Amino acid sequence: MAALAGCTGNGDDENEAEGDSGENGDEEIDPGEEAVAVVEEFYAAYNDADLETVNELSTQGYTEEVGDIEEEDFEPFGGIENMSWTIEETTVERESEEMVEVHADVTVATPIGEGDDVDYFLVVPEDGEWQYAMFLPEVVREDMSQEEIDQAMRR
Repeated sequence: MAALAGCTGNGDDENEAEGDSGENGDEEIDPGEEAVAVVEEFYAAYNDADLETVNELSTQGYTEEVGDIEEEDFEPFGGIENMSWTIEETTVERESEEMVEVHADVTVATPIGEGDDVDYFLVVPEDGEWQYAMFLPEVVREDMSQEEIDQAMRR
């Protein structure tokens, strides 16, 4: 958008420099957009059965607390290579410079059937990158109290 704003001027170098601000990394970052991009990358990696990328998208704290997501986690559903996820909608529930809570409404297709889930993500900036600090799929939340969910999502 900054480049478009620069195009409305008289075409001199000053306006061109203003239009370059996004390319130089000076453009303001929208935490909600960054968080949704992490969620989209997460499901794209799931669809590619790329658990290395899925795990790299998590914070070190998440990995230490919960551990890596592994192929064995998907075996009861027919294996990750036989599953697919379609994001129907993402909703930013809470947003600040320190964290963003995103709910992803996804359709999950497996060899044993298809279903709709709402998965919760808490996305935070860590080491200059936005990463998920919590991933609570619907199947996990079903066994949790609201208090436990709120605590996990830092509410």
